Amino acid sequence: MNNVSLPIDAEIRALALQLHLDLGLLFQEIKWALGEERINRATPTYDQFREWSRERDGLNRFWEFANLQIGTELLPD
Repeated sequence: MNNVSLPIDAEIRALALQLHLDLGLLFQEIKWALGEERINRATPTYDQFREWSRERDGLNRFWEFANLQIGTELLPD
């Protein structure tokens, strides 16, 4: 590849086109993988989940934990 710096999305597009990949499908897969990672990061340990499930404000504690892990506000819906 040349020494010209491309924005990462342009670089990914160029590589995908070289490989004759469907860009729409590729970006759907990337979005899915990022969504899975968000779920993994926002999921407490089993023991923590059990503890919160016994507490009156356990659901709120979960959302506080999830928002802290993600670094943004996730809404329950």
